[in-house]
Amino acid sequence: MGNFFVVKLPNINYKSKIDQINDQIKSSDEITILRKSILLIIKKHPGIKVNEILEQLVCMNIYTSITAIQNQLRRKLSKYVVYKGSRKTGGYYYKKDVN
Repeated sequence: MGNFFVVKLPNINYKSKIDQINDQIKSSDEITILRKSILLIIKKHPGIKVNEILEQLVCMNIYTSITAIQNQLRRKLSKYVVYKGSRKTGGYYYKKDVN
């Protein structure tokens, strides 16, 4: 008579524990990629400012905000990166290059 088909849609209001773990892994991978990219940019361009880091990340197809970059630099990357200079003329340097 007619053609019939069945569509099964997942319940988006319920996430299993496996889905939650996978989401955490995906988000932590993105953060790790962001951190590595920021370190790479600072190493290539010593004395770079946050605005310029953002421009470099956009060129690498990594989209984030200035606040996220600042948070990464202050909290997670403080072991590797140091800010030298004044607010107006200063920038971020890789610690091994500073000595």
